[in-house]
Amino acid sequence: MANATANEPILRVERLDKHFPIAGSNLTVQAATDVSFTIGRGETLGLVGESGSGKTTVGRCLLRLTDPTAGRIVFAGQDITTLSGHALRRLRPRIQMVFQDPHDSLNPRHRIADIVAEPLRLAGMHDARERAARVGELLEMVQLRGFGDRFPHQLTGGQAQRVAIARAIATKPDLIVLDEPTSALDIAVRADIINLLMRLQREFGASYLFISHDLTAVRHIADRVAIMYLGQLMEIAPAHALFRNQLHPYGKALLSSVLYPDPTATPARFVLEGEIPSPIHVPPACPLHTRCPLARPECATIPIWLEELAPGHATACTRAIAESWTTVPDVEPVAAMVGD
Repeated sequence: MANATANEPILRVERLDKHFPIAGSNLTVQAATDVSFTIGRGETLGLVGESGSGKTTVGRCLLRLTDPTAGRIVFAGQDITTLSGHALRRLRPRIQMVFQDPHDSLNPRHRIADIVAEPLRLAGMHDARERAARVGELLEMVQLRGFGDRFPHQLTGGQAQRVAIARAIATKPDLIVLDEPTSALDIAVRADIINLLMRLQREFGASYLFISHDLTAVRHIADRVAIMYLGQLMEIAPAHALFRNQLHPYGKALLSSVLYPDPTATPARFVLEGEIPSPIHVPPACPLHTRCPLARPECATIPIWLEELAPGHATACTRAIAESWTTVPDVEPVAAMVGD
């Protein structure tokens, strides 16, 4: 693999498309369109959006679990977009994934020690005693000492996810894709898993792509946040800046939907209209214009692009760019152009 400089991002995604053809027709599901972002070394990028926004598809493309339709994926200075065979197998130890449902991702017939040992064996650690020692270290790191002889069905959801995390860090990867790693867990266990991931990142320096619809978790773990809608990036910014101030109407609507533990809190609401369009028929130009209360006629005709309006804070709102918004204005909404 090509050498990369210390200042170069560990991952660069350039204009990534993933469209799934529908059998028996000339239609496609536009799961991801023109997606571009970077992840720095040791950085966590949160990728958020509603269900069906394309978050998981992007993550699977990065691991080459599905092939992109177009675009480039550059990992540690090397274009991995079309890698296959032996070259792709050599890449696997450096990019790992933690899936949403921990029990579904663990082989029910294997003991925990064997599950954690498998990536080590595949990476070339053939000495059984060396593997066993490493497995013991990994289970200690995720606070599961003595669990090696158990089977997945004997674990709670939180314990099973800890096993999945131990397996993911076994080969000391540079990048871990975390696909909704806390959504199947209760709220107390979620906090434990987030804190575990942050501790392991400090110890190993791995980069994370944290895919989630749980904005509370994203706010806690992410350095930067990217927001997706109907397969397209709407906004990307440092986490502290995004949670303080959203520059895209979709970002504002998404953040205003967060539930607050204080029942007396009455945060301002920014509500979108109607239902999410089908990813088979994505609205032209800005895909949000059919639901956005601030949409104008040009939102249905002018192509969108990410443009930086504040340091490190880019938005893909045509109106925000044209009017140089520093925040989404609280104005009387115009009628959304449903059907345009």
